[in-house]
Amino acid sequence: METIKYWRSRNVLDTKGENIECTVDDFFKFLHKNRLNVPSKNKVPVWAPVTFRGTRSAANVENIYCMVFDIDDGLVYWDIEPKICYRNIYYWHQTYSHTDEHWKFRLVFPLHRPVSKEDWLDYWEAGQRWFTDVTGHQGTDQVCKDA
Repeated sequence: METIKYWRSRNVLDTKGENIECTVDDFFKFLHKNRLNVPSKNKVPVWAPVTFRGTRSAANVENIYCMVFDIDDGLVYWDIEPKICYRNIYYWHQTYSHTDEHWKFRLVFPLHRPVSKEDWLDYWEAGQRWFTDVTGHQGTDQVCKDA
């Protein structure tokens, strides 16, 4: 099975964290862990689809391993699921701020090869065009744009 790398830490205040290498299946299992019973957003376990050389900061990004779309404008996942599930390996999860009245979620697509931070914006823009073409939905939150 293919391996993937990502970074994780205990919460948003922990910038040290650790780089992890595992199978895509184990990565999806990690993402699947229940984050809804956490008492506050600052206590939610944090992950990033990158490896860092040192602490968590844009300057320390080595490579990006997943295309992540942050959807927080109320788009309902089930409305786009039939359009994106065909021939794609991905994982989705609701974010801490999700409610039944206002959907917020992430789509996580492992990349076939890691992308360097220098090339990332080209990939990000291509991913945005793909998402719009496939779903008809204009754009996603720009928070995932930065490597």
